[in-house]
Amino acid sequence: MAQTGGYPVIADIEDYLEAQGIEEVTENNTNFRQEFLQLLFRILSRTEFAAVLSVYCPTTTTYNVIGGKYVYKGVVTTYTPGANVDPTNNDTTYIWLTPTNTISAAVDGTGWPTTEHIKLAEIDVDSAGVITDVRDMRGQTFLSCLANYIIESAASVEALPIHWDSSSPAVSDECRLPVYGENSTSVKTEYARRTIKLTNVTNATEAAEYLLSLMVAGTLTELFRLTSAALYLINKGTGTSANVLDIHWNKATPVINDELRIPLQGQNDAAEKIEYARLVAKLNRIADGKENCEVKLSSMVNGTLTDLGKILTASNYTPVFYAGEIVSYNSDIVLF
Repeated sequence: MAQTGGYPVIADIEDYLEAQGIEEVTENNTNFRQEFLQLLFRILSRTEFAAVLSVYCPTTTTYNVIGGKYVYKGVVTTYTPGANVDPTNNDTTYIWLTPTNTISAAVDGTGWPTTEHIKLAEIDVDSAGVITDVRDMRGQTFLSCLANYIIESAASVEALPIHWDSSSPAVSDECRLPVYGENSTSVKTEYARRTIKLTNVTNATEAAEYLLSLMVAGTLTELFRLTSAALYLINKGTGTSANVLDIHWNKATPVINDELRIPLQGQNDAAEKIEYARLVAKLNRIADGKENCEVKLSSMVNGTLTDLGKILTASNYTPVFYAGEIVSYNSDIVLF
């Protein structure tokens, strides 16, 4: 609606308030207080959710936290206010919510906790114990980044956890995270899907698979599957050739003798991680239009990763293959 000086005309404001279910205080009546309280009730009841966990001052020298429902790690939790709190004089106090649904605080010299917490507010108190300022931190905590609504200084943190609360989980159950968009005819279309598929639901032996599906020619198609046993990359192309695994080494300044390595690793009988084989692409020339490289294959031999052979381009750009000892020779290929 059009505005002048930051506000619509009075008639538009009246229409807007009526559409929102907010009644005006009528003019020249003796029931002003009742109508004003009714107006205030309508406004506050519409925004009550925004007040939950906000810090306020019930007196000039104490603070408290407004109660209500909030969601913590996917669980609806209710905070019930306690007694008013008298903060430390002549200092700044930090106030936060703990994972156990309690309010804690400390002066700024102590600082915010290093354990999991949700920042609520900072308050300033003068030497007489009067609270002079309250800075609401909930906007920083909840709105700046949804994935970081829990502030964590430790090594790890749960961001946007999903709790699939099935009362009777079974093998082959799937927790799906779809991604939708519109197609050219404005039809809601599932373009991608991440799926967690349960393969074992027995206590202490649980297992699952991770699947990634994408829209291919109008059909949502599984292209990636990760299990405890293997990684599957599925190519649904119908042509005569396809890049099943495309690796791009995006180095800004490549130089001769750079190597792109693909290691194949496994455990030995001492539970050590061992590189049993390696495929290497070594850059021999990087000039535009004249690039070439050699491909090397290494394998573990008696505890040592050993080069077993390589295919390269010689000085005259003729392919050469080395494999230990000379077994044959012609003008194009040498076998060692």
